[in-house]
Amino acid sequence: ENSTTGPITYVNRELIPGITSLLRYFSGDGETSVTFLSARPALIERQSIDMINSMLSSKLSFSFSTGTVNPILYYIKGKFNGDLETSYLKMAEEKFSNYLQLKELYPMNRFIFLGDDTQGDPYIAYKLANHSGSNWTAIRRVTGRQFPVEITSHQRIYWHSIYYELAWILLQNGLATREPLVSMLSNEYQSTYQAHLYHQGQVSRDHYYIKMLI
Repeated sequence: ENSTTGPITYVNRELIPGITSLLRYFSGDGETSVTFLSARPALIERQSIDMINSMLSSKLSFSFSTGTVNPILYYIKGKFNGDLETSYLKMAEEKFSNYLQLKELYPMNRFIFLGDDTQGDPYIAYKLANHSGSNWTAIRRVTGRQFPVEITSHQRIYWHSIYYELAWILLQNGLATREPLVSMLSNEYQSTYQAHLYHQGQVSRDHYYIKMLI
């Protein structure tokens, strides 16, 4: 579809359209909790945590799961050796370790993992999808990086380019109910569009999936 192709440009330090509604939906049902999963230590993530808190604290409840200093060392070594892919794999291992801790605390829970392709998230998505048949993962395409076919073709890893598309995929797979999610997304779409927070490539994509949702 021509309406879902083309470059996407976002306003710096603004939340990507659609993500607030999705997080509000999952944190507001009284049964689901939202956790930001990071491989880096809390000290390094302090700025990110403060920024997310300021953006979202009035809209939803959430927690953070942080890692160790190791991923920073992995990244520095990978940058120096020209092998960032190995660094991203090790970061994924760190995040997966955090997931295992959460799984131990909540053994009966189903986990939905949302990530992107900028670093190691596709690798952890693959591990999560294989760890439990109830886990469900989605990766947003940002960079267009290439990954092994066993990751890109995995039945429980859903690739998408925008969060309105992801919402449609969630509904199709029975992981969300149409109301109030569609209402939240429609309201966010209207306010974001009116604020001119993204350019035409994004508007056409969002409009396409908003029509699909409604």
